[in-house]
Amino acid sequence: MIGAKFVIVVREREDGLYQVRYPDFKELVSIVDKLENIEKVSTKMLTVHLKEIRDKNGKIAYPISLDEVIKTKLAGEQCYEIESEIPDGLKIGDISTTLLNQEKVEEIAKKIGNKFDTALSQIDDIDTTKSLGLLTSICGILFLVSVLFPVASAEGIMNNQTEYFGIFKFGSANMPIQFYEFRFYVTFMYVLTVCSGLFSLYAGTVKNKFYIKAADIIAVLLFFIFILVFDVELARCVSLISAGVSKSYLFLFMLCGAIIAGIDLALNIARGEGK
Repeated sequence: MIGAKFVIVVREREDGLYQVRYPDFKELVSIVDKLENIEKVSTKMLTVHLKEIRDKNGKIAYPISLDEVIKTKLAGEQCYEIESEIPDGLKIGDISTTLLNQEKVEEIAKKIGNKFDTALSQIDDIDTTKSLGLLTSICGILFLVSVLFPVASAEGIMNNQTEYFGIFKFGSANMPIQFYEFRFYVTFMYVLTVCSGLFSLYAGTVKNKFYIKAADIIAVLLFFIFILVFDVELARCVSLISAGVSKSYLFLFMLCGAIIAGIDLALNIARGEGK
């Protein structure tokens, strides 16, 4: 057998007895009647306890040093070192794995975990109370602003001047009949764009998760439908104008709104807010 030094902490109780605790073994406590008997009782207690650990194929941490215990002792307590034999076959941990070190690591890990949980809750609070619906509202504003611009333009098709086609201007009075037919498509799609923009604004204001998801989907789909309808219809009426769709400010505003709606939809689905 080899010997090892263990620290004991002694405190005198009000009834005159002495309480002994063992920092290496939190579950052990001894009550001693006389000061001179403390070493004898503590040594015996440690010997018995170490054998019990050995018989259970257990392992003990490297004994805590006296300096470590002194730093953590309470007022009225005294620290002493006593030597006890280590039973054959009992495994002892590395010096870097004392109980106090383990407790410090656990305490630090707990603090880090608490701070991490707090940060996550704050992020979640920002997501659900402040930023939720912001991108949807921006999309709605862009869609509403887009109707103020013409859907397309063409140069030199009438009297060598630029003609604009939109909700507020459909070209000169001498335009062919196809343009008046095209006017119906323009008006109908502009109405849908306004409705989509108002719905996006409403969803972003009330911060309803289902409405936000629906508004984003509608905005993205409407953008592609808008371009498809106008591009095809314009090409049927006057092929020269069809190229002007992608050059119009209406297209640009709707494109930005659709991209923002798509990003917002992806973020909502990724963090579960789109469910």
